[in-house]
Amino acid sequence: MWKQQFLDALNPTDTGRPDIERAMVLKARHLPSRLYRYRPIGRHSLDDLRNDTVWLTSPDKYNDPYDSALTLAGERLLPAVAGECLRRMPSGLIARGLFSEAELKEFSEAVDPLHALAERALREDPALDSE
Repeated sequence: MWKQQFLDALNPTDTGRPDIERAMVLKARHLPSRLYRYRPIGRHSLDDLRNDTVWLTSPDKYNDPYDSALTLAGERLLPAVAGECLRRMPSGLIARGLFSEAELKEFSEAVDPLHALAERALREDPALDSE
């Protein structure tokens, strides 16, 4: 039952966005405490036991492209990238009087840096709202 809920969270049938957070909670709640790998006895498996090692294949050798699929949460990534961009913004913006150093710092530390910057710009010039 939880597997279907997991898949539904990742692939909603309506136009909604995937609920990655819910899917990860479901997955974490149902992960087994141990995994076992059954292999035939051979030179490599005995070496692994002797040396307390595990041989793993490289992800580029997997036969399933989703085995090592990377998921990025855009709603978290964009504010972080925007904040970093604002931290690196050229000092020319300060020199031209567009923003003070304190304002740029405030924007870069906001939960949503671009939204904070846009709100300030709209307060300064309401004509931007039409754009």
